[in-house]
Amino acid sequence: MNLSFNNLYIYIVITSNNSFGPMEISYLKNRFCNLALAAKRYEVKNSNDPTPGNITEEKESEMEEFIDYAKVIMGRSDTSCLSR
Repeated sequence: MNLSFNNLYIYIVITSNNSFGPMEISYLKNRFCNLALAAKRYEVKNSNDPTPGNITEEKESEMEEFIDYAKVIMGRSDTSCLSR
């Protein structure tokens, strides 16, 4: 889902089975925030600096795959906030 309010974009990404716990959510928040900051296309308004958490290498691989899928979906929108 992509919501826009006066150039404010909010993306909501979910899993089909609600399989992410607090560590996975923390990791994803950290990665998406850093990707958006690195892209330098929009001002990122985040009141906290999300920590990457402490996840296993296997779980990190799963999260990166999820991020890759999310980037494909977000890239289809006109905002493309995670790439230059």
